Amino acid sequence: TYASYSEPLATIPSHRFLAIRRGENEGVLKVALEVDAGRLLPRIAGAVRLDRRSPWAGELGKAVDDATTRLLLPKVETDVRAALKLQSDRAAVDVFAENLRARGVSVRRPERIEDAVADLLVAGEAVARAAGPCEFGARALGNRSILADPADPRVVRVINDMIKCRDFWMPFAPAMLAEAAGRYVENPKGLDSPHMMMAFPSRDSGRGFEAAVHASDRTARAQFVHAAHNPPYHRIISRFAEKTGRAVVLNTSFNLHGSPIVCSAADAIEVLLASGLRHLVLGDRLLSKT
Repeated sequence: TYASYSEPLATIPSHRFLAIRRGENEGVLKVALEVDAGRLLPRIAGAVRLDRRSPWAGELGKAVDDATTRLLLPKVETDVRAALKLQSDRAAVDVFAENLRARGVSVRRPERIEDAVADLLVAGEAVARAAGPCEFGARALGNRSILADPADPRVVRVINDMIKCRDFWMPFAPAMLAEAAGRYVENPKGLDSPHMMMAFPSRDSGRGFEAAVHASDRTARAQFVHAAHNPPYHRIISRFAEKTGRAVVLNTSFNLHGSPIVCSAADAIEVLLASGLRHLVLGDRLLSKT
């Protein structure tokens, strides 16, 4: 038996949204976000301030309506879904906090999560991060990453022993503040590298971030992190730079060897419990094995 069901987003509980999302992903449910276009379109038209005296006012109005329906509304749905997913994941962490404590995992919300992460990195700890929307592409770019201080080459063995189980010669990569990238890599053409898809010769043979360069030719597959692209991730590296003088961290994907990169909060917690990782940033929470 199939039935139609609708509910205002403002009142939907987090556990129900996650259940609906799971049903959609498994092909059991069809889900659509309905927007009252009758109320929205006039407000957008008013914001555009069309000159009704113009001979082109009618055509311009049609263009606004088309752009709203075809471009703006799908983007609104995507953004709302992402915001609800993040909110629901945070609520799930709160619900399961007691269960996690029973398994030797503390859950706290630092006043400044960026400072807490930077302090752990300075102390030589590897920190997994699952925060913000799940990324799509060939690389982990900070939202589903394991971070570490790249100054100590021994961190490669530590991370491999914890979770990666990769061959020793497989290099990790550096993520650096875009505004400081010239200190670490040679980039005569001034190319941008926000997606960690290009390799650059390292300066001074990678001094200060040895664990994130290729051992053979000292190149680095660098990610340039812009404040406008990912403000929380940029703040973490900035805090680390304030404490160490080095505006670069080691970044590798957050996953068990041979498994996909984590997506949900449940994925992240599962990997934390199944691996040697000790610290996990989950949204604005910090989970640590005790």
